[in-house]
Amino acid sequence: MPETQTSRSISSSRLRATLLALLVGLVTAETRARAEPLRVCATATDARALVEVVGGDAVEVTGFVAGPDDPHVVEPTRSMIEALARADLLVVVGLGLEQAWLPGMLATAGRADFVGEGQRRLDLSSNLRTVAGPEGRGVPGSFHPEDNPHFLADPVEGVKAAAAIADRLSALRPEEEDGFRARYRGFAGEVMAAMLGAEMAAAHGPEDFEALCIAIERGELAAHLREHGSAEGSAGGPPPRFGGWLAAYEPFQNRTAIGDHDLWPYFARRYGIRVLGYMEPEPGLPPTAPHLAGLVAEMKEAGCRVILSVQYFDPRHARFVSEATGAVQAELANQPGGREGTGSYLEFVNHNAGELLAALRRAYGPEARP
Repeated sequence: MPETQTSRSISSSRLRATLLALLVGLVTAETRARAEPLRVCATATDARALVEVVGGDAVEVTGFVAGPDDPHVVEPTRSMIEALARADLLVVVGLGLEQAWLPGMLATAGRADFVGEGQRRLDLSSNLRTVAGPEGRGVPGSFHPEDNPHFLADPVEGVKAAAAIADRLSALRPEEEDGFRARYRGFAGEVMAAMLGAEMAAAHGPEDFEALCIAIERGELAAHLREHGSAEGSAGGPPPRFGGWLAAYEPFQNRTAIGDHDLWPYFARRYGIRVLGYMEPEPGLPPTAPHLAGLVAEMKEAGCRVILSVQYFDPRHARFVSEATGAVQAELANQPGGREGTGSYLEFVNHNAGELLAALRRAYGPEARP
């Protein structure tokens, strides 16, 4: 039968409708793929908190450690293994923090691509400014076989880690890069304001944060500002005021403390205190009576009056040392979520800085200087 104009028109309409449906389907699938958040596994709560603040709605984060728990000891669950098997990115703290439990989880999940360096694994310790001397070194066979892994207690290292997270997320999801960068800079600005004061933070970008804090650490802030042309404010006005937590700690430089677990070399360096020793003879070994007796004697000789105490450590030991020496306990969080009100990284920073400062003031007097 000869093809009529009407039948040709119907066939053409059907073809256009089919092509349109295919096009809509492709666009919808692409949009859905772009809208799917990146699936990220983070080994500790500080790593998780940093991924969440930088990634925003563009990431779906699974953590392996609850806030109050010890990150050296994790009991793998089926849901953790399943999350690892599906993950687009694994973020680790590194320096052996996860050595006791992560390798077995990776083997079970079949994620050989998460072992060693690679695009899908981010080690936050890779750009670390280590602590010089024995304070920062590890102990083979202990919970700290490499350099001390608790560097994210230092807000400077936290901001550096957030920058690395922004870089890696941007590489994996380039269309979201502007959002990752904006959230990183907003977060870094908040941490800088807490540590340096609002004026100093407003006058400098995140790229200046570490250099400013090192200058403060060395007592060279004024010289650093002169050298880098920021000793004056905008339009020749007064220089930005130095404030925040680091200014509040100036009267307590080189005061001493002891801790329970070896968590605090980076934290102590940032706030200018010295840690005499720890209740654990080695990281992960329970305190012994002879070791605690020696620590008490050392504290009395040095006039040490502050104990850095974390939530998961047996509190009997800190009580014993406090009663024997009269030292004040600073109840710190080892990571975000470790204590009430420390769910975010910034809350964690503010809690620890405030707790230690209050303990120093009680122990040494509110205006203590040498």
